[in-house]
Amino acid sequence: MRTMTFTKFALASIAAAFLFTGCEFQEKNTATDGDGIGPVGEGGGFLWKPVSESTGKLVVILPPQYTGLISGCYVASPEGVLIEGGNFSAVANGGREHFRYSKPGGAYPGGSHAVAILKAGGSVHWTVPNTGSRTTY
Repeated sequence: MRTMTFTKFALASIAAAFLFTGCEFQEKNTATDGDGIGPVGEGGGFLWKPVSESTGKLVVILPPQYTGLISGCYVASPEGVLIEGGNFSAVANGGREHFRYSKPGGAYPGGSHAVAILKAGGSVHWTVPNTGSRTTY
């Protein structure tokens, strides 16, 4: 009987600890922790090109005012979760940074975001409603 009382006490203590401290588990995602996808980026040169001539896959071209200020660019889901980081390929077409990806643009969910990570901290984003179509801002 004494063992059963101790077991009930132990289980009650564990349950109380979960209720007191919370038992929700939150997975960390480096893409969305901190500043998240940031505010909407400036227009005047952004291009989501779902099928590039050179690779047949997605290329994101950023506006020229961001050239030299970006440390990376990634595609995030509509919820802001990282899907894939881009590979910097060049500064071209009017002094704009190009980032290339492993799939055609249409392979990403509609409403995805192109997120540019700023060297000074934070990020900016552009939403792409139809990822299979050319999108400009």
